[in-house]
Amino acid sequence: MIADSYPNVTATFSDKIDLNNLSNYANLSIPSYITKDNIAGNPVTDKGATLGRVLFYGKTYS
Repeated sequence: MIADSYPNVTATFSDKIDLNNLSNYANLSIPSYITKDNIAGNPVTDKGATLGRVLFYGKTYS
């Protein structure tokens, strides 16, 4: 299982992130009002998008 490979993620987020069943970010439809392609050469992946959300919404420690 993927979750077994990342014990720190499991310890920090417990059951809030299911590493074995990530949200489907890679195949989202793009709304018509977005006209600029910002992903050329850098495709969206479920793992990358999940990491981005964790980093953006995560707690900061000082």
